[in-house]
Amino acid sequence: MAIAEAERLILGSEYDDYTAPDTNLAAFFRISALIYFANGCRFVVTQMEKRIRRITLERRMKMVTRALKHHPSHLP
Repeated sequence: MAIAEAERLILGSEYDDYTAPDTNLAAFFRISALIYFANGCRFVVTQMEKRIRRITLERRMKMVTRALKHHPSHLP
């Protein structure tokens, strides 16, 4: 019985730590940091995708230009 009471007191004090007002503020900042990080990652991925598309387009343009130079009969 005494052991059960001691466990209850220990668990109760730990629970009180989680319900303290500072814990809500810490959780808010933790979640805010995660959202900020996720948005930053999304921004980086978007920029990388744009760069890949641009590079791909530039390569296609070079290939078409080279093909037209080698086969002038296709020129208008």
